[in-house]
Amino acid sequence: MNNKMKFLAATGLMALSLAAASANAADAPAAPASAAPVAAPHSAAPAPAAAAAVKAAETAAAVEKCYGVAKAGKNDCASSDGVHSCKGQGAKDANTHDWLSVPAGLCAKLAGGSDKPGA
Repeated sequence: MNNKMKFLAATGLMALSLAAASANAADAPAAPASAAPVAAPHSAAPAPAAAAAVKAAETAAAVEKCYGVAKAGKNDCASSDGVHSCKGQGAKDANTHDWLSVPAGLCAKLAGGSDKPGA
């Protein structure tokens, strides 16, 4: 097992890598009959870490910007009105131009939260 395969197995990405390889195999020319067979992975079931990586990617996509709920100095990025250009530079609590990343759907439930800047 080479270093790349060891890394993929250790991080739980082996199943994802094998799936990508098998998808690309349809485009590759057939191996000669004298080629040595490739050993099958120890487990056909995806590793729990791979499932966690997929879940994390889906979760990361399910966030939204929520304006008006950040504490001073706790904003996630630049203000929408151009007063500052970086994370953590908000000067006052609940500034309607500073935002935080929150799970999708949560902003509407927060006091003062809005998905639109300056609202």
